[in-house]
Amino acid sequence: MMMLAHNRAQKRKLRNTTGGEKMKTAKRIADGWMIALVAMAIVGMTVGSARAETIYFDDFSGDAGTDLHGTTPDITTGGATWTAGSKFKADGSFTSGDTMTLPFVPVAGVVYTLDCSISSMPSGSWNKFGFNPTTFWHGAYLLRSSGDLHAKHTVHGGGGAWTALESQDWPMDVRFVLDTTGGLGSSTFSYYAKPSGAGAYTEVLISASGINVGSITTIGFGANNCPGQITSITLSDNTAPAVPSVEVSDDTVASNAPPGTLVGTLSDPSGAGDEFQMAAGAGDTDNGKFEITDGTNLRTRVWMSQYSNSVSIAALSNSTALVTNSLPIYVTAPTYGMFEVAAGMDPSPTSESKVGILSFRPEADNFEIVGGRDDLFTISDTTNLMQVVGTDAEIAEASFHYVQIKATSGALESHLVIKATVGSARGSIFVIE
Repeated sequence: MMMLAHNRAQKRKLRNTTGGEKMKTAKRIADGWMIALVAMAIVGMTVGSARAETIYFDDFSGDAGTDLHGTTPDITTGGATWTAGSKFKADGSFTSGDTMTLPFVPVAGVVYTLDCSISSMPSGSWNKFGFNPTTFWHGAYLLRSSGDLHAKHTVHGGGGAWTALESQDWPMDVRFVLDTTGGLGSSTFSYYAKPSGAGAYTEVLISASGINVGSITTIGFGANNCPGQITSITLSDNTAPAVPSVEVSDDTVASNAPPGTLVGTLSDPSGAGDEFQMAAGAGDTDNGKFEITDGTNLRTRVWMSQYSNSVSIAALSNSTALVTNSLPIYVTAPTYGMFEVAAGMDPSPTSESKVGILSFRPEADNFEIVGGRDDLFTISDTTNLMQVVGTDAEIAEASFHYVQIKATSGALESHLVIKATVGSARGSIFVIE
């Protein structure tokens, strides 16, 4: 049997460096989940060799006039049905002062994920969702008043307000991850939330380790004198939100690539991080040689020389750093030579801001931008090198910008680097020969 392990220490995945292989681009740091299959007992019953990935799921497609009590979730385990007060209905609506629960007894060595989608909850009211909701035990208050721990969204147990989500209104998705891989007496809870329809959850609280979950007997929802609407509830095992990490689509760049050349596009495979920034930390030795544009594009800032470079990059969601990774960037030998021509560019470009006219002998079949700040320049009418319309800040962030042009004429190919100084004289003509 393989084991499911939870690792709270920093982890770095390295690629073997034998032959021409390089260190793997993606390096995962902190709170990594290594997940494998494990036999388990769920809801007090033995599942055996057939692992139940989804223990419960209900999308509350019943009738608003029908009590939820006694109804069977769309996916259930052991034939379990809802135990609910009369104020909870089969369509997921509820009025006040009631609870709805399903039986659940956690076992050691498993990661459980409990999800709830809430479509509405009025201002000034609160509900609780989680484990043993009738006793408030390891659930969450979803508060709608203000002040102290009574912010819009607060985790029961001192988690405080979900500041990153304060401006968000319903509908809202809430997620709890219960990790019992350290044993029932050393379990951990992690809390996540996101506006419904958003691409990524925000981690709002990691509870202290060593929690004893031996008294959990149910999951569900409780209301305290307020109405609302639940869209769905899901409980699954051995699943958890993917760990945020930073990866780059390409980790190599030619030594003759001009400053501003796109190395690769940054991404977070977990989907949690949607913006990236250079960050201080382990592996930030060469941060000064690179920059990130448009939140996801890793570019060079200098002419590259040394073979191996290391950068430290943080993945962010809602301007909050989720994880910081170090990435290696490798410099390769060039396959062609280039020469440089000086030019000028407007600090406040318009659609008519021409940098120069491109020509090639013999006559070029095509001009193409292949490096440098390809986001600041374009080629119009086949030969006119133009500035892309942008803001003053985008252009003036550096006193000059590079763009690499490739010209082809039949089997011939040539490369030119143009160094365009902001605010310099106009009217240069560039000849690639």
